[in-house]
Amino acid sequence: MTPELAELHRRITDKIAQLNKRISFRERPTYFDESERISRFHAEAYVYENVLKMIAEVSE
Repeated sequence: MTPELAELHRRITDKIAQLNKRISFRERPTYFDESERISRFHAEAYVYENVLKMIAEVSE
């Protein structure tokens, strides 16, 4: 894996971790309905995970 791809992989992994923290925070019981926001965070994390898979395929 090139240094550029390694840096991109690290940044995306950090972003996924950040999204997972946001999701777990929003899943707590609240007065407001956070289901739409949680769905958006899940969708964004899913896209980032697919990008990580593509990076892994390219770096083989």
